[in-house]
Amino acid sequence: MLDNFRKMEPLTPQEENRVYRKLRLAVIIIAASVLAYVIWSIVAKKGFSTIYYVLIGIFLVSHWILSDVAPIWLCRALAGRSKAQSEAYVKAALFGLLSDIGLGWFLIAMSNHSIYGALLYLLGVTFARKQREIYNSKEEETEEETEIAEEPEKTPEHLPTAADRLKRLNELSAQLDAEKGAEEPEIEVNPEIEENAGDTEEDDGSV
Repeated sequence: MLDNFRKMEPLTPQEENRVYRKLRLAVIIIAASVLAYVIWSIVAKKGFSTIYYVLIGIFLVSHWILSDVAPIWLCRALAGRSKAQSEAYVKAALFGLLSDIGLGWFLIAMSNHSIYGALLYLLGVTFARKQREIYNSKEEETEEETEIAEEPEKTPEHLPTAADRLKRLNELSAQLDAEKGAEEPEIEVNPEIEENAGDTEEDDGSV
């Protein structure tokens, strides 16, 4: 299922920012509505009724959907991402849900047990942040991985045969002989030495 989202065409940065702004605005409006009701209840001394708990639930669920779930479709958050980055995003969304549950527990309990909700919230936020770092990181292949990925697979047709090895050996031998011949200096014979050697041969013959 994640592969389908990864194959989607990503949005431009301008389009992505525009969608994210709308989602954040929706979350702010819902949060402001809950806060307005809480303030009204305190001022009017009405106390927290069932409406308060319903509003808290609506806020937490909408916050999770608009912040973590909706961007997958609306912002194409997984488009062009690697498998590891996509999995990190899903894990971050699940930890985000965990943190929202902890926050709801804290806001609804309002007693000694609310500390557990706060701890659950902090735990979810911490692990979600770590997964977000993996999601936002740029995966770069090392040079070795790139070379291995680009190296074509050698089939029996591409493997060198005995004739190829012999041909290569002959080429190397010819190259070595050529280099060896080029390195040998030419010996120049002095003409006077040749004349003296001729005179010596004549004297030996006359004796």
